[in-house]
Parts: sequence; structure tokens; C-alpha cells
Amino acid sequence: MARPTLKGLNDGMRRFAIEYLKDSNATQAAIRAGYAEDSAGQQGHRLLKNEQIRAWLDARLEDAEAVAQFTAERTLRELARVAFADARDLFHEDGRPKAINEIDDDTAACISGVEVVEQYEGSGENREFTGYLKKYRLAEKNAALTNALKYHGLIRERTEVTGKDGGAIQTEDVSKNERARRVAFMLLDALRGKHKDK
Repeated sequence: MARPTLKGLNDGMRRFAIEYLKDSNATQAAIRAGYAEDSAGQQGHRLLKNEQIRAWLDARLEDAEAVAQFTAERTLRELARVAFADARDLFHEDGRPKAINEIDDDTAACISGVEVVEQYEGSGENREFTGYLKKYRLAEKNAALTNALKYHGLIRERTEVTGKDGGAIQTEDVSKNERARRVAFMLLDALRGKHKDK
């Protein structure tokens, strides 16, 4: 199967597709591609529905995922490494901390930071190097477990929207005639404002 291209599209559409790769923001991509700011949101939405643009963007995303090896499987594997990490794996059986090259890959993936401090005894010319103080900082296990639970659908996030002062949102059914009347009044107000400015 041939790789998708942007051939046959106009300059604005091609520029939009290229700009969209920068930040995945359709409105901003449309603006950078030269579309008018006041309609950029609508244009971006419309352009993302274009089958040729969508196929080209999907192919670029697949390329990026392949280069970064950023797949759902790898992401879940890394999440599991952090979620199920055991700090005891950083130590030998006798309690001595392991050197970084002695730590297995699963445990090493859980390390979010390393601090190494040279230690000395004495001062001045009599100062003598005694070794290193090594501190390993582990990734946040609770966050990894929470994300894993969300992935498996065991935690569902809810967003509640409230009205004024935390109360219920007031809604009303409006007939087509009432809606048309309100629009007519808004247009009339806008026209009156326009005549006052002159």
C-alpha cells in the first residue's frame, strides 16, 4: 500500500497538516497555515475530517511511535514496572545497596532520580576520599497504581458542573418562536448600538 501524501491538496491544506504535527492543536495549526483567526476553529475541525489529511497524519503518528517505541503495550509495561516495584530489589541480601550496574532493568525503570555525593574525611591537605553517598529516588508508586486502575476501568473520573453558588444549573425549554424572538431582539440591540456609534 502506498504511503499517504498531501499531493492534490491546496497550499493551505498542506500547511495545516504540517503545522498540526507541531502541537496537535487544530485551531492553532489553521491560524499558522494562514486561515482567518475568527474561523480557524471551524476550519481546523473541517480539515481534520479530510480523509487525505487524516491518513497522512495517521501515517506520521505511526512513524513517530515506531521511532520512540511508544506503544500501548510498552506504556502499560512501564506503568506496571513502577506500580509493582519493590524497593528491596535495590539492595543485596546482606543489606548493602546495589551499584547502578547491578540493578535489574525492571527496578532501574522505577528510578526517577539519582544523587551521588563524594564523601571525604578530614580537611585541607589531610582530606581523604572515603567513598560515595548514593541516593536513589523512586517514581511515585501511588500515581502509577492509580493510572493502572483507571486504565482497567476500576476508577472512573467524574466531573460535576454546578450553577451559581454551587447550586443546580438552571435550564429552560425554549420554543422555536421564543428562540427566534430572542435572536431578533439581540440583532435589534446590535443595530441600535451600531447607529449610536455613528
